Amino acid sequence: MDLSAFSKDDFDPKEWINKTFQCPEAKENKEEFATTIVAKLQSFIQEVNISLEKTAEQVNQNIPRIAREIEVMQNEARLLQQQMGSVKGDVMKVEYDSSQSMQVLLQIDHVKSCMQEASKALREADNWTTLSADVEEVFESGDINTIATKLVGMQNSLEILADVPDYHERCMRLESLKDRLEVMISPQLISAFNTQSIVSDVGLMYMKIFKDIKRLNTLQKHYHTFQKEQLLKQWKQIVETDPDETIMDWLNNFNDLLLSTWHTQMTCCQQLLPDIPAVQVLSELFVDVLTNLDPSLTFCIDAGMKLHSNQLQCLIELKQITDRLAKSLEISIHAIEPKFFSDPHLILLVKTIYAPYRRHIEKYDYLEEQQLLSSLKALALSEDLEDSVRILGDSLSKIFCLIQEAESRCHQLTQGCGYVSFLRALERFMSEYAGHFRCLLRLFRSNMLPDKNSIDSWAAFQQSLHTTQVIGEALMQLEGLQVLYIGNVREIGRKLGYYSPTEENSVNPFHAYDDILLSISAKRELQQMINMLQEGKKR
Repeated sequence: MDLSAFSKDDFDPKEWINKTFQCPEAKENKEEFATTIVAKLQSFIQEVNISLEKTAEQVNQNIPRIAREIEVMQNEARLLQQQMGSVKGDVMKVEYDSSQSMQVLLQIDHVKSCMQEASKALREADNWTTLSADVEEVFESGDINTIATKLVGMQNSLEILADVPDYHERCMRLESLKDRLEVMISPQLISAFNTQSIVSDVGLMYMKIFKDIKRLNTLQKHYHTFQKEQLLKQWKQIVETDPDETIMDWLNNFNDLLLSTWHTQMTCCQQLLPDIPAVQVLSELFVDVLTNLDPSLTFCIDAGMKLHSNQLQCLIELKQITDRLAKSLEISIHAIEPKFFSDPHLILLVKTIYAPYRRHIEKYDYLEEQQLLSSLKALALSEDLEDSVRILGDSLSKIFCLIQEAESRCHQLTQGCGYVSFLRALERFMSEYAGHFRCLLRLFRSNMLPDKNSIDSWAAFQQSLHTTQVIGEALMQLEGLQVLYIGNVREIGRKLGYYSPTEENSVNPFHAYDDILLSISAKRELQQMINMLQEGKKR
């Protein structure tokens, strides 16, 4: 008989009885089997009762002993608690004593530091006195390195003696000594510049001296002044050497000189002034040179244009020479480090390079108009209607060829930024050209008067058809130009970053043609036209 089912939590008496009575013995005689099962269960119950009695008796016997053990454990716990409290007090006392000791140690360390600083100050004060005492003898020796070492020592001493009462007087004395050393070095420095030995060990020695006495900016000024004088002198020689040369020859030669100087002095600046970017140093130099040329580029360009029969073409050719200079500088800077394209000194240099052209680009519409109108003078109508119609028909291809040439000049001179001026000139040119059609219309009317028998009606009708065809073709080509120019202006706006502030800020200064070529008002007009076309595209 399986009794394990009685210990289960989900014990079901009915299920157990049914399962038990499924055995073969139960099927033979259920009553006898039931009597046997009951007897066995009673026997098991009796055994369980006996076991419970024994267990209860053992528990009763063990309770006093367990109670005594619990009492002992309680006493031990109270003793442990007392000991823990005592240990905690000891730890707190140790922490307090340690804190007091650390405070004392910190105070001692502070006193030690103060004493060391005082000792150092006293030594430096004594060192200043010692150095000051024989500084005149050192200057009389003329040994630049020894003088520099002496001044560096005085400089280091003075940094420690910032709180002495006569600190400012000592600073003034040290600066005057540095001035004397600088005066002594200047002739040798200029000689090194002249012999191009500034990048040799001698030049590096001067750089170290100026850096040690904290006057590296003064060295830059000496370098800047020398190079500026050399470039200005060479410009004067270029202008005065050959009287037969033109402004284009001068500009070509001077730009070659600037490029040569840029490449040769780049290495020099990197070694002589390592703490200052060479691009910045040379940009400042070129800006100063270009703004102080004698005669100025503006004067030379004005004079050259006046002597030229085609002023606009002369201006374009001069600017193309300058474009080559700018492109060479751009390539050089990109090879060094593209991040310099955002340097304000370089941006100023680019604007200075193109500054002489701004005032001429402001009147580009007038120059272009004169160029176009001069080409139109050859177009003259005759008194004969048939000849006039033929002349206008033949002129159409030439007129639009002139317009294409004008747009090409606009790109050459302004890289497309002068579209507003170009369109103004084109409008006046087309108005003048349209005047020939008005003259032809008057000629038609004149020939159709009753008292005129110069042509018959059929011939007049044929000429009118031919004229209408010419006008239609002209209108179609104008519509094509309109679509083309709108696309060109939008593309210019995209390149200049007008459609995105992020792009506008990242435009290469050599390509920011609106900034370097246009006046503020002209730039505003260009921006308004680009915005108008962009809004029209959205609609």
